[in-house]
Amino acid sequence: MEEEIKPIRQQQRRLNPTILDVVKKEVTKLLVEGIIYPISDSQWVSPMQVVPKKSGMTVMKNQQNELVVTRIQNSWRVCIDYKRLNQATRKDHFPLPFIDQVLKKLLGKSHYCFLDGFSGYMQIRIAPKDQHKTTFTCPFGTFAYTRMPFGLCNALSTFQCCMTSIFLDLLQDCMEFFMDDFTVCIDSFEACLSNLSKVLKRCIDTNLVLNFEKCHFMVTEGIVLGHLVSNRGIEVDKSKIDIITSLPNPTSMFLQKIHQELQQTCPATVQANGSISGALRYLLKKPDAKLRLIRWMLLFQEFNLEIRDKKGAENSMADHLSRVEKEIELMPIRDEFPDEQLLHIKSTTPWFADICNYVATSQFPPEASRHYKEKI
Repeated sequence: MEEEIKPIRQQQRRLNPTILDVVKKEVTKLLVEGIIYPISDSQWVSPMQVVPKKSGMTVMKNQQNELVVTRIQNSWRVCIDYKRLNQATRKDHFPLPFIDQVLKKLLGKSHYCFLDGFSGYMQIRIAPKDQHKTTFTCPFGTFAYTRMPFGLCNALSTFQCCMTSIFLDLLQDCMEFFMDDFTVCIDSFEACLSNLSKVLKRCIDTNLVLNFEKCHFMVTEGIVLGHLVSNRGIEVDKSKIDIITSLPNPTSMFLQKIHQELQQTCPATVQANGSISGALRYLLKKPDAKLRLIRWMLLFQEFNLEIRDKKGAENSMADHLSRVEKEIELMPIRDEFPDEQLLHIKSTTPWFADICNYVATSQFPPEASRHYKEKI
């Protein structure tokens, strides 16, 4: 922890009856498995939040019959908002491997084995003296974690450091890994099987549990970090391409320019300077929000974002995915000006005009009658 930091006890957040049942089941399951335990005297208390758990994206029609990019919601995810705790935590700067270098080492192989860790962070125990800092509050009491939960700012670097210490001697020669995604690859079946045996034995020796349903053995291609790797090289995941191709064609020159720019390859950068930062500042500073906003807040809380503002005029590509085709009713152009009578001045000829003209010119108006002339 940072020096001279005082503990912070936060109040629990209101939950509707549907979410209460989800929280009760999750708390009961974690208690039975020994991942959490009741605690009442902790000085650090963080609130619980339930957000939609979504997987995959598709293009669907909304109530206005417009095509919009939509995430598919399958269930609910119970999370802890550790934002205040993370602000007081001294950051661990253990490096993560470069994604492009990891992918480059995997391409061009004939056999692959893809392994996935079970429950990721939960496999790492928390030191007993620090467990009280993970305390969270919910309608059923206050509980602390015995294993590392999702949402801690140092969880990412701690997990990567742990995996590096376990597989350090096997790294590069037998396997590559990024967090809990392990890949064993080589050019021959026998060598791949031998390397797989070494990796599995190391998992057994260190009590590292794998998710068998997400593991794939002796295949010729597979998805790694959102990319398809095989002996052909590196390809983009087809499911990501389908989202872009399913969008309607641009209907104006402005949208067509954005669409062309989006198709170009954009280099990834560390700073979040590729998007409009006002929305990020709004999310990170907003104390209470709707579920869909809190879902992003919980995702950002692990990272220290360096936000750089960018003018909207220079960032025409950022909002392309939110711009969808919309039917526009064509209106005829009206030639008349609807308010042209507002400043119109109405004037009438005075009654003595004919008298003045007769005195000046000794002439009567052409349409004047005999009686009218005698009267003048």
